[in-house]
Amino acid sequence: MIKEYLKQLKAKGNYSWQDISKASGLPEPTIRKIFSGETADPRFETVVRLVTAMGGSLDKINEIEKNESSEKNDKTDKLEVTEESQMKALIAVKEVYEARIKDLKESSAEHLNSIKRDKKILTVAVALLATFLIGVLTVDLFVGSIGWFRY
Repeated sequence: MIKEYLKQLKAKGNYSWQDISKASGLPEPTIRKIFSGETADPRFETVVRLVTAMGGSLDKINEIEKNESSEKNDKTDKLEVTEESQMKALIAVKEVYEARIKDLKESSAEHLNSIKRDKKILTVAVALLATFLIGVLTVDLFVGSIGWFRY
C-alpha cells in the first residue's frame, strides 16, 4: 500500500526519478527498486525521505503502516499449521529437490560424455595435422628443388 501511495505522489507531482533522487538524497536505483516492488519492505526512514521529497503526508504513511500491521496480525491469527500439513509440505519439497538433483546428475553425465567426445575429436584432429606437417617437412627435406629448405 505504501508503494501505491508513493506512485500517487510521483504521478501527482509529475516527478522524474532524478528529481526524487536529488530531493531525497537516495540513489536512483534504490528508488526504482522501491517503486517497482523489488524492495518488498523498505526501511521506514527511506520511505519518510521519499514522501518528504515529494511533498506527501507522513501521517498518511503512519496510517498505512498501522493498517498493514493489523492486517498481518489478522492473517497470522487465522493461520493454523498442523504437524501433518508441515510434514506434507516437507515431503513435497524433498520430492522436488530429489527430482532436481536427478535432472542435474543426468545433465552432468551428458555434459561429461560431450566433453569426452570432443576430446577424442580434438586428439584425432591434432594427430592428423601433426602427420600432415611431418609429411610436408619430410618431403621438403628430401626434395631439394622445392620447399623451404633448399640446398
